[in-house]
Amino acid sequence: MVLNELVARELVAADARKKKLDTLPEVKAQVKLMQQQVLVDAWFADYFKKNPIKEEDVRDEYNRQLDSTKSGRNANEYSVSQILLGNEQDAQDVSKRLENNESFERIAQEKSLDKASAAQGGKLGWLLPSMIVKPLDDIILSLKKGSVSNPLQTNLGWHILKVDDVRKFKPATYDDAKANVIKGLVDAKRKTLVEELAKTAVIK
Repeated sequence: MVLNELVARELVAADARKKKLDTLPEVKAQVKLMQQQVLVDAWFADYFKKNPIKEEDVRDEYNRQLDSTKSGRNANEYSVSQILLGNEQDAQDVSKRLENNESFERIAQEKSLDKASAAQGGKLGWLLPSMIVKPLDDIILSLKKGSVSNPLQTNLGWHILKVDDVRKFKPATYDDAKANVIKGLVDAKRKTLVEELAKTAVIK
């Protein structure tokens, strides 16, 4: 099956070249982007082959994250719902409806611009404060279970938040968290490497 697929692709590609489709500007641009992506992937693969993420680095990062949840802002996780509005007037109108004991879930389904959470009655799931954009994280920490915030603006719009529940955060075991910790370390290193290249590169 693989051989047949390779043969079919080569036949179609050959005919495409015969018809000079490879000279079309949009095709040339896509080919250039694909070549660039292959080079980027190869560059990072080469770096991490020569500089692999060490087990002790993964363990240290896991322990650092674990320590951050033992006390302070991330000691608890919060079941959060939100209603996202496009302007202050809409936010104030919804806030008044909530003060009159209208259903948060129903209003979220009706009004929230965040369609993914709106379909769930505004529910965002269980979150740590560190996972929530500022200044919404501070608002979450200030709310008691079952309470609703005043409207608050971010670059996403106007938010009305509700804390549905609060519980002590139970971190994943090292074995369960290891893959995500490695991904975080790799992503952070990739970002640092690109920033270092940008300091000396001249892009024309």
